[in-house]
Amino acid sequence: MEKNERSVSFAVMLQLSETYGIDWCDIAEDEDTTVLADLRATVQDPLFDSRRPDLAQLRAAQAHSPELVARFLRLHRAYLAATDRLL
Repeated sequence: MEKNERSVSFAVMLQLSETYGIDWCDIAEDEDTTVLADLRATVQDPLFDSRRPDLAQLRAAQAHSPELVARFLRLHRAYLAATDRLL
């Protein structure tokens, strides 16, 4: 992350925001980059099978169905929050 070789996930961005009291939007490169990083991290969840979409497919989903991507990410965050509460 320090050398800008990989994207910062939403979870890390949120933790930085909470720890240092800054708006995560201020440190994100742009919204599209942030959404793509979140989408990449989300599809890596073991909840999904091993046949994961590649970067080109994720970019296409983001470009052609941004509302669907936003809802998918929101659903996954809700799933994670519910799992945390149950544990």
